Amino acid sequence: MRDFLAVDTFNPDKKQISILLFIRMKLPLTTFTLDVSEPENMLNALNHQLPREIKLSQRMQAHLISVFHEAQNSVATGNPSENEIRLLLAARIGEEEISTLFGQTDRKLIRLKQVLNHLLPDGNPRFVYRIFAMLLENTPDPPLLEQYLVFCAKRNETERLLPWLGYPARHNGCSAEFITNLADIAIYHREYEKGELLCDMALHKNYGNVAALIGKAQCRYQTGRDDYLVFLQKAFHFNKRITVETVTRRFCFRKNTRVDMFDVLSLKDAMKEAAIPPEALKKKELLSLPYRTESSQGSIYFIREELAAWKAAMDTLSIVSGRFGRE
Repeated sequence: MRDFLAVDTFNPDKKQISILLFIRMKLPLTTFTLDVSEPENMLNALNHQLPREIKLSQRMQAHLISVFHEAQNSVATGNPSENEIRLLLAARIGEEEISTLFGQTDRKLIRLKQVLNHLLPDGNPRFVYRIFAMLLENTPDPPLLEQYLVFCAKRNETERLLPWLGYPARHNGCSAEFITNLADIAIYHREYEKGELLCDMALHKNYGNVAALIGKAQCRYQTGRDDYLVFLQKAFHFNKRITVETVTRRFCFRKNTRVDMFDVLSLKDAMKEAAIPPEALKKKELLSLPYRTESSQGSIYFIREELAAWKAAMDTLSIVSGRFGRE
């Protein structure tokens, strides 16, 4: 990326526009907010905000004047629309220049997708997220959402998907894989009701979807339903290996609820009550053991209800007995 110009926000009522500007080796991606007025006056105001050593090229100045002219017309007449202003962009990637400064909306969107495809492999995330935002505001189709999910997941920023949890229920064409992945994200962020709805949608497409069955079990458990084991058993029926691996590594038996002191078990009492083999404690992270750690002394303790649920799942799937030879 050699340089980049895009509208970040536009408020015609307040007569303000914010632009994102990047010039390689000179200016990091920076936001500038300007009052909408005559384009030349706006350019002068921007120059006063820039570091003194930054001199805009004639090409970049021409792009900026075009953006400012469109913003001025939008404020004065409503044409182009506020939404079209937010689609304005000019980027130079290598020797190729891609611009949405001219043309109809559909043409602008095609060019934005070209920029996105250029940037997705190793582009600056701030650029990529801005392009995604521009496209998602206008054409939130399933393929684009799938790209967005993959990008957010790779960056460990899945909270960005939370506003889209209801998307598959409103739009056709979402793949079972996308719906299942979105359900996992909902569950990770403790959106259990939405997560269960997504799991149900994935199961409607494929009733043997093991990940969706385990996800539904997780949602049922966390919302206090006693039938969660039924869905773990179904998952186990379709694929024993994946079910065991997922339950032992990812199923959360801990609940985010207030704890009564009478429900607390020491490590010694928990081992006795749930028949936990001593050697299993060495792999407690790999067995989803719902232990907690006392903050001041670091001692391990359990909650009776969580431990009982863990034991029921381990017994149902023969995980502990299968690994450590215990009944």
